[in-house]
Amino acid sequence: MPLDAKLYPAHWSELAFALKVAAGWRCQWCGAKHGDLRKSRDGKREWRVVITVAHLDHNPTDPDAHLAVLCASCHLRYDRSPEQRGRRKRNMAMARGQLPLIEELCEERR
Repeated sequence: MPLDAKLYPAHWSELAFALKVAAGWRCQWCGAKHGDLRKSRDGKREWRVVITVAHLDHNPTDPDAHLAVLCASCHLRYDRSPEQRGRRKRNMAMARGQLPLIEELCEERR
């Protein structure tokens, strides 16, 4: 998701850079290093790790924001909505052969 500069403080670039340097340009969650080459689980795709700074409270205007240095993959995973996380969890369970409960199907259609 592109950055909407109007929502962030004027010194955001400097702040984000300083946080990345302090973290050693590594993701604070998975340990991936900026620029490392990663492969997909099936081994068919490759990409370079990009380090970002995430607002853990999802509020870029908060002067006391809770920030974390994350790779783009962890950042995107964190930013998913609860509905998206639930849908993925159900789809993965179904792929493993687990059938959803009737209540889950009813809730999904509401």
